[in-house]
Amino acid sequence: MAIMVGHFELLTDHQSHLRFQLLAPDGSVLAVSGPFDDRGAAAAAITELRDCAGTGLLKDHFRTTTTMVKPKPGLAVELEDLNDEQ
Repeated sequence: MAIMVGHFELLTDHQSHLRFQLLAPDGSVLAVSGPFDDRGAAAAAITELRDCAGTGLLKDHFRTTTTMVKPKPGLAVELEDLNDEQ
C-alpha cells in the first residue's frame, strides 16, 4: 500500500499567470501562491516555503470581538477557477 503525501502543483491561472498550490494527501488545496514570472521563481518560492514552514512560528491575531473582513469577490472566483483546473 502506497503512502499518500502532500505535494505542490504548478499551474497556469485564468489570466495566464504561473502559480503553485500545495495539496494535502487527500487532494484538498491547502495554499495557493501569488503569481510568478517563470518556473524558476516559483521553484525558488517553494524551496523557501519548505524551509520556513517547518520552523515558522504561529502568530495568532484572532480576536473574538472582531468580525472577519469580507474577501474581495475576485479572489473567490480565482480560487474556484484554480480548483476547476485539477
